[in-house]
Amino acid sequence: MQTNIIYSKRWLAVAIGALMTGGLLSLILVIGRVPFINTLITDPNFAKKCLIVHVNLSIFVWFSAYIAGLFQLIPESKFHIFSRSSVLWAAIIGLVLLVITLVIPDVEPILSNYIPVLNHPFFFAGLGLFALSVCVAFLDARLFSSFTSTLENAHNAIPSAAVNGIKAAVVAFLLAVITFGISWFFIDKSVAPDLFFELLFWGGGHVLQFANVLAMLVAWIFLVKKLTGSEFISKKISTVLYIVFVLPLFIAPYFASQIQSPGIYLSKFTTLMQHGIFPIVCLFIILAIKKIFESKATGKMDSGQIRSSAFNGFAASVILILTGFIFGALIRGSDTMIPAHYHAAIGAVTVSFMAMTYELFPRFSLEIPSEKLQKLANWQPAIYGIGQFLFAAGLAYARMLRKVYGEEQIVNSVSQKVGLGIMGFGGLLAVTGGVLFIWIALRTWWNRSPQAKLVTNEF
Repeated sequence: MQTNIIYSKRWLAVAIGALMTGGLLSLILVIGRVPFINTLITDPNFAKKCLIVHVNLSIFVWFSAYIAGLFQLIPESKFHIFSRSSVLWAAIIGLVLLVITLVIPDVEPILSNYIPVLNHPFFFAGLGLFALSVCVAFLDARLFSSFTSTLENAHNAIPSAAVNGIKAAVVAFLLAVITFGISWFFIDKSVAPDLFFELLFWGGGHVLQFANVLAMLVAWIFLVKKLTGSEFISKKISTVLYIVFVLPLFIAPYFASQIQSPGIYLSKFTTLMQHGIFPIVCLFIILAIKKIFESKATGKMDSGQIRSSAFNGFAASVILILTGFIFGALIRGSDTMIPAHYHAAIGAVTVSFMAMTYELFPRFSLEIPSEKLQKLANWQPAIYGIGQFLFAAGLAYARMLRKVYGEEQIVNSVSQKVGLGIMGFGGLLAVTGGVLFIWIALRTWWNRSPQAKLVTNEF
């Protein structure tokens, strides 16, 4: 079990490092949208290149590495295809290649949905190496054990209802990778790069959202258990819901094989996500909130918990995912309502991971080193959540052409200026929340108190 904790901690370090790097790049994107100061960026391609690396680090890498870290918490398996250290180093090398591409001149940025790319061999090599490393990290006996079983002592690291949720997220991730592969096999290689990558990543990108949301549901189980002292859903019921959530994804490879009929291909994956995520998530929300109210009424949850990172993280995540659902339903064309929808949705996943990280520290024998930092940790998810909500709301209100930055951006109305101003303020607030999270995590990771030094020697 100790070895599992070590590798869980290392994968989460990779995830947090990617989030930190992506967050730094996001500052350029906020500047590129805000009226009056957006003229500081005169090269639209540079902003687009930053956007592409930011999206890959802050969404694909952050989420995937975090899921890999959660998977490592499942008790020890004696079967590993490759050295886990080698797999982790391969993932890190992939990330270095991906980031290096940002400074290579004359690289074409392609803003494909889900996984935008820089059209250069270094970028593809880095992205592919990282994705392959995550896949290999998932391929051991823990994944192939009975889907409804909880391995011995699993409750020591993770709630029992969360174990199969992690496995379900892994299955969804692997299905996404398979979908990418089948899309690549059947796609017409002669189409223009913009269309090629849009089609290539459309199907698997939709499936990845299921994996990310499953991991968010796992985080909710952690957070509500911290608040109430018990799980809001049983292992048996949660397993049934996970199966219902994942089962439709097995048709995704077949949908991918129809990629040469783009209209059918695009609409089927859109329909899959529209109807596949919303019901289960809402059921989890109802059960979790019911548990919180019951615990408050019976005195199992005191008023101090309302100011905790667990409560703020859970509340922010729920509000953001519901906002994402609403904005998604309001999409009518290719405008900023689309990024408003997905920024709310990915913000919901991100803030749940941030709050859960604080709950994982004790499992890593780590402790936030000061009372001041603990207070900041309590409020950090709320700061990030409010900022991300305003960012998404501003984009939704502005409702203007998407994927333009700097001097390319044309603002025609007062409402667009107001919306972009709200977006800019929200973006800066979200970045502040992100910076606080990174600062707290780094200070905790490298806490040099005598007690922490004894703990880190074990790792």
